[in-house]
Amino acid sequence: MTKPIPVQPLYPSGEVDPGLQPYIDLATRDLAGLLGVQASAISPRAAVLVVWPDASVGCPTPGMRYPQVPTDGSIIELEHDGSVYRYHAGGSLPPFQCPTPLRTAPGGYASG
Repeated sequence: MTKPIPVQPLYPSGEVDPGLQPYIDLATRDLAGLLGVQASAISPRAAVLVVWPDASVGCPTPGMRYPQVPTDGSIIELEHDGSVYRYHAGGSLPPFQCPTPLRTAPGGYASG
């Protein structure tokens, strides 16, 4: 079973793009299952559109090659009990937690 990965937030709290609600819902259900809590105990901290530098959507697997093309996607940061959890999405990939958390926001992010 995958374990939830707490991270340091990259985005201002409350910066949530309403068009990302379906992705927020998917990520919230996933995190609730991982934490063993009700989805209502999790709140969206930030959900932003980004442009990933390549098709790995910010989570390259060692040894894998990815098309080196900008890829539209999103980052969702969820909060539960004082901890923040980040989900990546992009291309045809639904939201997922990356085992190697980002330390900086990807290029293409425009703060609102």
